[in-house]
Amino acid sequence: MDVSKRLQHVAAACTWLMLGFAFIGVLVVGPHVTSTVTVNQAALLVGLGIASLGAAVITAVSLTDLHNAVLHPTGLVGDIGRLIYLGGVTGVLIAGHGVQGPFWILYLPVLLTTACIDVPWKALSYATAASGLTLLATGLTHGLTKTDAVSLLLILPALPAVVAATTTFAHSMSGVAGAAEAERVRQAEEVEQFVADASPSAYEHLVERLLASMDVVSREEFEAAKSMAIKARDENERLEKRIVALEAHLGIVPPVEPGTDGGGGAAI
Repeated sequence: MDVSKRLQHVAAACTWLMLGFAFIGVLVVGPHVTSTVTVNQAALLVGLGIASLGAAVITAVSLTDLHNAVLHPTGLVGDIGRLIYLGGVTGVLIAGHGVQGPFWILYLPVLLTTACIDVPWKALSYATAASGLTLLATGLTHGLTKTDAVSLLLILPALPAVVAATTTFAHSMSGVAGAAEAERVRQAEEVEQFVADASPSAYEHLVERLLASMDVVSREEFEAAKSMAIKARDENERLEKRIVALEAHLGIVPPVEPGTDGGGGAAI
């Protein structure tokens, strides 16, 4: 499984996890968020349902591996799923008082996934659309107050900025991975070509190069050192015999080695 497919699976899991928490939160809190703030619970559930429909389309095309341009995760069906998802989240924002609620964060999983797998201009277009829809939902809800203005000043530029940074990083990593794969394929082809064309002498040459890099002595050097050692041993034995014969001729008794029986030797 390649990196982009793993990212799609992780993003799908995160999207469904966030939608699940949103459903649970809406059902648990109910229409009365605080004593002064109420929400349309039915509208929130409808918006989450539409977003879930878009998420189902995105998940279906990301989990399949069909070689079809329309059914590809970056194809037409995937784009329709993203638009449905963005529309559903926007409906949730309208019912949930815009940026006064936390529902705008539901945009992020789909935006970041698009940044990782699709072309940069399309990812930035979705991020810009999400910022515009957030502004529209907040304005339609209750107008733009000073509190909303502060939140919007942080959220609206943040969505395109995060997507731009993500798409730049993702495409850079994709380029690095592609270059590494191309180099691996090139080296594998060179090895296969060498194995196919190599003769016994080429193998011997390769082994010699490996031995040279390991600082191992050659066969000739080993045989020369062995011959010198044998000659030195034979010469020592010949000299020892001459010394014994000379001592016997002169009547010299060899000294007794320490730890042996017998008296000490003395010259006559």
